[in-house]
Amino acid sequence: MARLVFFLILVASICITTITATPAVEKDCLHQCANHIGECGKQIFNKLFTSNKIVISTDCCYKLFQTGSYCHTKMTLFILQTHKKYKKEEWLQFLFKGDEIFHKCDLVTRPENPNFFATCINELGSRCGEEVFNSIVNENNISKKCCGKLVKMDEKCHINMTKALIRTPEMRNIDAIEFLEKNKMIFDNCKIAD
Repeated sequence: MARLVFFLILVASICITTITATPAVEKDCLHQCANHIGECGKQIFNKLFTSNKIVISTDCCYKLFQTGSYCHTKMTLFILQTHKKYKKEEWLQFLFKGDEIFHKCDLVTRPENPNFFATCINELGSRCGEEVFNSIVNENNISKKCCGKLVKMDEKCHINMTKALIRTPEMRNIDAIEFLEKNKMIFDNCKIAD
């Protein structure tokens, strides 16, 4: 526990030094983080800085995870530094709470165990996986063969593969919930066609 506290203090001091050293670059970074988290920022702020019994929605958990721990910590530190209300507060409690929020969102959005996930990937295969991905992103058609494989591996596998894909940095700018809905629609359409 002492090592974790020391680590957090070290990270906080490095971040503070970075913020004060390069204000223009830092402001741009914070602006990008805030833009990405969007409206979900309100839920996360309330969970982090108020005593309200806020439950962060699954949508916002995906957004938070896509935004990343770095941005989440940077925005937390920025609020602690700039809002008069928090300047005299004990920052570690907020940093711990921020980590706890990020961890809970990680658990909510995480696919099932790696072995199950690997089995799903093997069942679908890379060619069909690429076809399904292109169907979602580029709205291409999926062949009957790949639709059959998708349905055979079952919806649970499909959802887990989708969750894993959403969590990659390359998917940072997609709307996670819209992406999940598109995937469900693709699975349902394949089920009807099969």
